[in-house]
Amino acid sequence: MEALGVEGDILPFHSQPWESTTASSSARYTSWKSSDLDKNNLVELSRVFSTPTFPVSKESIPKQSDVHKFPNLKGIQMPEINADIGLLIGNDAPKALEPKEVRQSKARGLYTTRTVFG
Repeated sequence: MEALGVEGDILPFHSQPWESTTASSSARYTSWKSSDLDKNNLVELSRVFSTPTFPVSKESIPKQSDVHKFPNLKGIQMPEINADIGLLIGNDAPKALEPKEVRQSKARGLYTTRTVFG
């Protein structure tokens, strides 16, 4: 949130699900609106938490070369994103996760869901 210039209330919490420790820490809590890369679809995220560490790297961002490995994903264009991952959208933001298109898996392959964010 600091990189975006967003401030929020500081809340204590005792554990992060992705860490094995239960050390006390704090998180920032706020709400804001987020859009897709083309700034066409705006969705309000009513509960946003920020922590100093985040367990996901840039290598987790899908690339067009990944899409080409799966025939059922033919025609999907992935934008090239050169950024750190700083936001995970959870199930408490159903409008952000609502499927606009679903590509079914084939023979235990990959399936994908397109949302308002792409």
